[in-house]
Amino acid sequence: MEIELRLDRYLLPASAVRQGIRLYSGDPANQVLLLPHYDAVERVLSFRIGGGGRLLPSVLYSVELLQPDEDPEGHGLRAFDGAGLEEGPVPLEWSFFTARAAPGEKTDTPRRAGCEAALQVLAASGCGVCHGAERSAMGLSLHSASALRSAVRRVAHQTDTGATSGKPQVNPARFGVGMPLLDPGSPGTSYLLYKLFRNANNFRNLSGACESSHAAPVPEGDCLAPPPEEQSRLEEWFVKLDPMPPEPDSLARGIEDLRTLQQFIVDGAQTTDCP
Repeated sequence: MEIELRLDRYLLPASAVRQGIRLYSGDPANQVLLLPHYDAVERVLSFRIGGGGRLLPSVLYSVELLQPDEDPEGHGLRAFDGAGLEEGPVPLEWSFFTARAAPGEKTDTPRRAGCEAALQVLAASGCGVCHGAERSAMGLSLHSASALRSAVRRVAHQTDTGATSGKPQVNPARFGVGMPLLDPGSPGTSYLLYKLFRNANNFRNLSGACESSHAAPVPEGDCLAPPPEEQSRLEEWFVKLDPMPPEPDSLARGIEDLRTLQQFIVDGAQTTDCP
């Protein structure tokens, strides 16, 4: 069982925790443990039952998305600039009945992306023009395994505004301060991705269709790129100067390249498998 929320804003990753949602039957004390997963590329937050558990058949369950000001410990979903969750086409509370019979086991093959795949994405998109061996804008090179390795847990120059220079910040008071270029296991706190998100052309699909990797529907008239106003918020908040690559250029394979880089980070941004 999975609950998916498609958002029009980029999340504050620290707010994407299991305490931000309630799933229960009958009394709210009968909560089901849900574990979050945030797809920063599509801005989709998924909650899955922990420990391989399942919901009971033919039971009425209720779901509540918590607002930060409604929880004594401040749990609740927020955008990266602190804005709270607002009700849209999807309500913040709803109920559903489970089916009479349990569904079959899912057999999805987990996606993987190693260092070599990440380097191929960067090379094919011309990132080495600005971040190559001969020219390394902002002191960042992305042309080799050793260069990519130097970006892991290294504070992005444009976010190095904290009290201690060069030190990655964990859940800072202002999101974006001391953010690493690549934060292993955490795409939502990896600055390199946000530089790519600033270029709407990177979200195109080579087939020309608006194809999501999630079941959550895409609003009519929209596709997967962030709205222009969200692009502006990113720039004003912490993603300064030009996007990557500078527009009108884009990643060679569009959103598939974004997904590859995100998966590389999810898998730990390992560089030991690169030649």
